[in-house]
Amino acid sequence: MRGYTLIELLTVVGIIILLSATLLPSINRARDNQAFGGVPQELKAKLLEAQSYAVGPPTDNNGAIAYGIHIISNNPLSYQLVRMRNGAPEAYTSTTYTEKVLKFDSMSPADLSYIWFTIGDTVKVSCQTGANSPYPPCSSSLTQIRIPIYYASGSPTDVKTVTIDIQTGFVNVT
Repeated sequence: MRGYTLIELLTVVGIIILLSATLLPSINRARDNQAFGGVPQELKAKLLEAQSYAVGPPTDNNGAIAYGIHIISNNPLSYQLVRMRNGAPEAYTSTTYTEKVLKFDSMSPADLSYIWFTIGDTVKVSCQTGANSPYPPCSSSLTQIRIPIYYASGSPTDVKTVTIDIQTGFVNVT
């Protein structure tokens, strides 16, 4: 009966270590994405939906001049699709998206409450902060709107960030 040599065993162990080292980063990335439950992607989808309504307004537009997202609450994370009509924001859909285990934090601008996409042929992004008058332009020094999403009671390193480029309207999740 012939056994395995030390070289053969070390070769097999080396191959297993090499395979696990190459697969571990993708397994961790998949686990992180699963832990956030698709919330960053859902927020991105709602921002893109508001943007598409602004570029090609729906038939029930009723005089709206912009579509956007209203950030209702930072903790827990809660937002709603809205439109600007008759000088005031109104809910475009009755659905409020709330996620109890996640929160918005350290947004840029800090007291962001609305993100608007102006109706027209090109995407124009504006934002409303705090109690400012409705529908102001973003600060001229601002190039991106950043919305970090964290676990409400987790590590500050577990974060996904939704960014909106002010100039192009490009929405991304990192």
